[in-house]
Amino acid sequence: MRTTAAALVGERDFRAFANKPRGSAPPYEASALGTVRTVAEAAVVDEGGGCVRLDFVLKGALYKMVRNFAGALVDVGAGRRSGDDVAALLATPQQSLRSSGSGARLAGGVGAGWPKPAPAHGLTLESVYYGAPAWGGAHAHPLLSEPIGFGAVSTRDPLS
Repeated sequence: MRTTAAALVGERDFRAFANKPRGSAPPYEASALGTVRTVAEAAVVDEGGGCVRLDFVLKGALYKMVRNFAGALVDVGAGRRSGDDVAALLATPQQSLRSSGSGARLAGGVGAGWPKPAPAHGLTLESVYYGAPAWGGAHAHPLLSEPIGFGAVSTRDPLS
């Protein structure tokens, strides 16, 4: 999961991980909205007891992008998909956006059931930052014991 999460980091076209916004009228032109985003950090943290926490630090997100990231990483961790499947999605940004009512199939032919978005009730938006200082470095969060974010130096291996 960590290797696959690391592959999400960078500036790229994440169209394959986005859903069409509800109520969008066909034809839905993704390029008009722009699908290139920057993911500064994607971390898998072992919380113990068979639970993991997925931390994402990004500059903007597409509709359901983080839920689709989480669904893909859970599929990889459960052995239902490989990291190569995620790499294939990243390598094919021309994939059409998925319908928001269907997490079952990417338009364009990526396999059935790939990936289902993580349920919204399991996700928490912890912080929103505006301006260069917050985006440019690590920051402390009141619920975590160490700094997180782009440029943070971790003193532990989360999956050791």
